[in-house]
Amino acid sequence: MIEVSDIFHRFGREHLDAFGDSMLPSHRRAVNDITNCRTEALGGDYYQCDTCHKPIFSYHSCKKPALPKVPHPANKAMAGKQV
Repeated sequence: MIEVSDIFHRFGREHLDAFGDSMLPSHRRAVNDITNCRTEALGGDYYQCDTCHKPIFSYHSCKKPALPKVPHPANKAMAGKQV
């Protein structure tokens, strides 16, 4: 399934170059947050699988509850309503 972050990764820089000067600062921050959330830009940690003991890498989130990738009770409730 395509995600909002996929669209921003593909077209975000081009959009900011064309319209960034006229965008609200909060909108530019939102583009930046969406683009960086759960990527190498924010780093990550290795965990160990309890079953197979393989190392698992997980990127850090931006901790913005409005983003769908960020675990938050409101996001889970909304996802349940969309099914």
